[in-house]
Amino acid sequence: MNVTHSIVVTAARHPYTVLILGIAAENAGLPLPGEVLLILVAATAAATRVSLPLVAMAAALGALLGDNFSYWLGRKGGVRLIDRYCQVTLCSWECGARMSSFYRRYGLLAVAVARFVPTVRALAAPVVGMTRMAWVRFLLVDALGALLWATAFTLAGRAVGTPLLKFLEGFRAYGTWAVAALLTAAVTTLIYRVLKRKKYGKATAVELREAAREQVPE
Repeated sequence: MNVTHSIVVTAARHPYTVLILGIAAENAGLPLPGEVLLILVAATAAATRVSLPLVAMAAALGALLGDNFSYWLGRKGGVRLIDRYCQVTLCSWECGARMSSFYRRYGLLAVAVARFVPTVRALAAPVVGMTRMAWVRFLLVDALGALLWATAFTLAGRAVGTPLLKFLEGFRAYGTWAVAALLTAAVTTLIYRVLKRKKYGKATAVELREAAREQVPE
C-alpha cells in the first residue's frame, strides 16, 4: 500500500477526524490548505455518504481548537516563544501590519473577519491573546467566525461536488488527484509565505505586541 492510497483510505474512513486535525493545525499557524481540504471533503460527501452538517461542524471545531492554542500562546507566551511561533509559521512583517489594520477597522470582529483572509489568520488569535481579551468573548466571536467560514466552504464544496466528481470519473482513482490537489495547495501556501518573508522580513513579538496595544486590554 503506497502513501497516497493510505492517505485516501484514512480520509475516507475518518473524514471528520481528518478535518478536525488538519484544520486545527492550519489555524494554529502551519502553512496547510484548510479551505482546499474542506472543499474536497464536502465535494465528495454525496458519494461517500458523509453528512454535510457534520463536515461543517468538524471544520468549525478544528478551527476553534487551533485558534485557542494560538490565543493562549499569545496570552501566556513570552517574547521568545512568540518569536519562535512567527518563525515556525513563516509569518511576515506585512502580515503583522495587515493584522493591525484589521484591528483598527473591525475591532473585536477582527477575530471573525480575519478567518477569511489566510495571510493574516495565523496572527489573529495570538494578537488577541496579547490584548488579554476575556477568553469567553474571544471564544464567542471566534465561534461565530468559525461557523460562518466552515458553512461557506462546505456549501462551496457541495456546489462543485457533482461536476468535480464527473470530471474525475475518467481517472482510475480520483483519490490520487485529491491528494495531489492538497499537496499542490500546501506547497503553494508554503512558497507564498517564504516569498513574503523574503520581501518584508519576519513578524516579531514586538510588532505583534504593538498591534495588540491598539486595542484596550480587557
